[in-house]
Amino acid sequence: MAAEESAVKETNITTTPPQSTASTGEMDGFIDFDGPLDPLHPFNWPLKKKIIATALLCISTMIVSFASSIFAPAIPVLMKHYHVGRQVCTLGVSLYVWGFAFGPLVFGPFSEMRGRYLPIVLSMAGFIVFSFATAVSQDVPALFILRFFTGFFGSGPLTLCGPVLTDMYTPQQRGLPIIIFALTVFTGPLVAPFVGGFIVMNPHLGWRWTSYLPGILGGSIRAPHEELRVDIAHIVSDYLAHPLKMIVFDPITLCMCLFGSFVYGLLYLFLTAYPRIFQMVYKMNPGVGGLPYIGIIVGQLLGAVAMCATQPWLVRRLKANNGVMVPEWRLPIAVPGAVAFAAGLFWLGWTGHTREFGWVVPTASGLLTGFGLLTMFLPSLSYLIEARTSRSASAVAAHTFLRSGAGGAFPLFAWQMFDGLGIEWACTLLGCVAAVMAPIPVLLYVFGGQIREKGRFSKV
Repeated sequence: MAAEESAVKETNITTTPPQSTASTGEMDGFIDFDGPLDPLHPFNWPLKKKIIATALLCISTMIVSFASSIFAPAIPVLMKHYHVGRQVCTLGVSLYVWGFAFGPLVFGPFSEMRGRYLPIVLSMAGFIVFSFATAVSQDVPALFILRFFTGFFGSGPLTLCGPVLTDMYTPQQRGLPIIIFALTVFTGPLVAPFVGGFIVMNPHLGWRWTSYLPGILGGSIRAPHEELRVDIAHIVSDYLAHPLKMIVFDPITLCMCLFGSFVYGLLYLFLTAYPRIFQMVYKMNPGVGGLPYIGIIVGQLLGAVAMCATQPWLVRRLKANNGVMVPEWRLPIAVPGAVAFAAGLFWLGWTGHTREFGWVVPTASGLLTGFGLLTMFLPSLSYLIEARTSRSASAVAAHTFLRSGAGGAFPLFAWQMFDGLGIEWACTLLGCVAAVMAPIPVLLYVFGGQIREKGRFSKV
């Protein structure tokens, strides 16, 4: 296979220090690590330190992703409170996710200049401040603006968790941490709707607690002051523009971003599809009507198990290749994932449009869609990190920018699509698109090595 033939040309990243971490030793004016066994190298950190860092990053990621969709059950309440239409209120979800799109253009390159710690701490501090500001907002424009900036700052963990895990773990070790990270990205938005539903139903809480709660959950972060002296023109030309350049000029980045964007957009489209099915067709209340999301969560856990099961195969490949990682080895699991995702969408549409089927039948479709969500999204992200190791934060920023743009846009047209086509045909259309995307990981597995070598970013 072309992916395997290109292995000898790969850099052995198990001994290459991450660009953003601290370093010791000096040679020719450049500070670097004192060899691969340097205790300051993140690969050589104590396991306890790695676990604590991983847990903090994944919890932060889950909190900010949780905040993205906890607002959705409050939409009917806000429609009555502010006398505005459903599409206008849906902007509360979309603008937050669009904040996810623009934040990485700052936090990703910033981390490549100043390391991972400062951007993450500042982003979480901003997330907490704007969460509480959203909770006390008094009008619709302020509410939407504050939601955007909450998402903007909340994008820090989403953008940097993957690169930090790449900094700390070797290719042999990073499979499980990356899977846990991906689970937090998707589990947060799926848990939040039924939590938010029960919150808005409680007369002692109300919709404002859909913003108070994320602020409280993220409220244990303190940001020490660190002075920053940089050239603004240099930042814009060499760092902020870099993720956008990668999207435009790097086919690997563009392809994986589009693949991940469709999956992520569907995640937020489910915020419309599931209430439409379980609250309107099956007449469930906002709290109980959010519980069918558990089917998707269970499907994701099955996807995580499947990905863990591939790790021995990957480790054998690495050992046979002298520890050199070939990015295309991350892709095979995405093929059955794409097939399962498409099948789950067909299943949801054709069993959820009528009460002739019990509610458990469309709920069970989540086993396939959840499996597909994780096993399509994670390879698209991990492949990009492996393929562009030295600029992984910018690559992830590009991925987050496009996928969050899709995640914010899909809810805006979802209601009209389900109105115009009906539940069964809307899901059929989405399932067909998913089926068309299934060959992408196959093509990249075969030809990805050649494409990477010829791209203008092949040396970054």
